[in-house]
Amino acid sequence: MDSEPQIIPDNRVEERKIHVLLERYREDLGGFDMVPVGNAGYILQRQSHIPMAGNDWAMFDYDDTLTAYTEAKIKRQELYMQYLRNSGIVITDTQAAHAMHITDEFSRWEERINEGKLYHIGAHIATLHWVTKGLKNSTDSAEITLTRIQDHLNRIKSTYTNVSAAEEDDPFYFRESDKKFILRSKNTIWPKPFGDIFQKTTITPPQYNEMVAAAADIGTPRDSIHRTNVNIFSKGEPHFQLAKILELLKQNPDLPVSQIWLSNTQKGDFIIEAVETNATAQLEQEYIPQNMLEDSDEGPSYGSGYILSQYPHTIVMFDDNPKELLSIVSTRKYLREHTGASFIAVRSIRKGTREQSKEWHVQTQYGNVDFTARSYAPREISNIFLLNRYLAIKARLGPTHPNTEKSKKELLLRGIIIPE
Repeated sequence: MDSEPQIIPDNRVEERKIHVLLERYREDLGGFDMVPVGNAGYILQRQSHIPMAGNDWAMFDYDDTLTAYTEAKIKRQELYMQYLRNSGIVITDTQAAHAMHITDEFSRWEERINEGKLYHIGAHIATLHWVTKGLKNSTDSAEITLTRIQDHLNRIKSTYTNVSAAEEDDPFYFRESDKKFILRSKNTIWPKPFGDIFQKTTITPPQYNEMVAAAADIGTPRDSIHRTNVNIFSKGEPHFQLAKILELLKQNPDLPVSQIWLSNTQKGDFIIEAVETNATAQLEQEYIPQNMLEDSDEGPSYGSGYILSQYPHTIVMFDDNPKELLSIVSTRKYLREHTGASFIAVRSIRKGTREQSKEWHVQTQYGNVDFTARSYAPREISNIFLLNRYLAIKARLGPTHPNTEKSKKELLLRGIIIPE
């Protein structure tokens, strides 16, 4: 049996959408440079905060690491129920939750084979709005109507792999050429109060203040030549992920983020693709002037020292998802052979999240930040970064190397006990 043909994404359309989004935030955040990473996603660099060449990096996942994305879904459900009541639709909380669930599931699909399902917010809003209109206009009970609607959605979703199942009166469909979700009519566009349900929750979820403050602390002072570079590394539909991240940056103007990595595949695969395509080398960097280097410094020469380059550097990744952390850890051998990068994985655990109960074998002595067991001050979280960085540098360069000594001195200045 022949395998299904690979779908080649139209990156030009996606890139245009991203540029439009960036332009919308230019007044608040300034400009961004963007480099495609093959078909794996994009790297964006903030023009107002160029990374320091050769310095180490702290990376933060977005969903359920920097922000309470799972928690926001509860608020979204509450706002949707309120919208239904205001619209005169008679429905139970359970039925309203079912409407949200089936449309959420409908809005997730694989854009490329074996790369996992991605959430598409536009499809979710359009589908839920269509379901809501169906509930309002139906003469049957909400239960019967939802059953009929779910069957209809299942048939439309089947057109993703079976185009012949499409019907002309479907309100939306999947385009055969590239499997994109297409609205048939402007009548399916949702009103602003309905869109606000998602804007107030899905696009702007509550942030974890201590984690955001820790990211700011790690990257401070932001004008220091010795600063740590800060990155947000998010997996999902790129335009949607970026919209959420830009809102976070807008709300936190002092957050010293230099780069945003948008991956539509596993993060480990994105990292390898970034090396293979030499993507990070295409972005500008700030260099330490030669006359400011200390005798013990081995600063990168011009054209080197970018992240994932041959110049030795440590990257500490904070993420709530064990699967993504393992995909990052799995790149270590490849990175040793092709770069000077050392990735350290730190898992953030939050109560009530989808990933909370999933198993994770701690990779380092300080590989967990378990918020279900205790609360953390921002400085404690940034100390975990420093400890992991120190251990990585010590393992790579040895205990007496000047870079190891420098990292050790930073720990001592903070009053951190040096691990043996």
